[in-house]
Amino acid sequence: MKQTTLKTLTCGNYISRPMSNKGIGMKLISREALKQAIDKNSVKLIFVQGDWQYRTVHIPGSINIHSEEEALRMLKPSDNIVVYCANDICPTSISIYNFLVDHGYKNVRRYAGGLTDWNQAGYPLEGEITTLH
Repeated sequence: MKQTTLKTLTCGNYISRPMSNKGIGMKLISREALKQAIDKNSVKLIFVQGDWQYRTVHIPGSINIHSEEEALRMLKPSDNIVVYCANDICPTSISIYNFLVDHGYKNVRRYAGGLTDWNQAGYPLEGEITTLH
C-alpha cells in the first residue's frame, strides 16, 4: 500500500501521521443525514482539531479527541462514529478516519464539509463564537 505524508501544518493534531490512499472508498455522511443522526442521538460526533478550535466553535454534541491514543480509549469499535474538522480540504478528519478503520472500527464515517458546510446550512454551533464568516 502506497503511503503519503502530509506536509501542511494547518489542521489539528493528526497531520504528521502517514496517510494511506483509502480516501477513495471512504464512507461519507451528508449534512442532512448527520443532522438526523444528531437529532436521534445515534452518533458519536468527533471534532478532530485542537483544544482552542473546539473551545472556539464546534457542532453541538461533539466531543474533542486530542490524540490517536485517546480515540482508542474513548471509542468502542462498535460505536457509530462521525469525524469532522473545519472544511472539505482539511486533512485531519481523513487521517483519523483512516486510523480508526485501520484499528478495526467498522462504523466510521467522515463529514467532509465540516464546520463550514454546517454553518452555511444555518445549523447551530456551540463555543465562544457561534457563527463563522
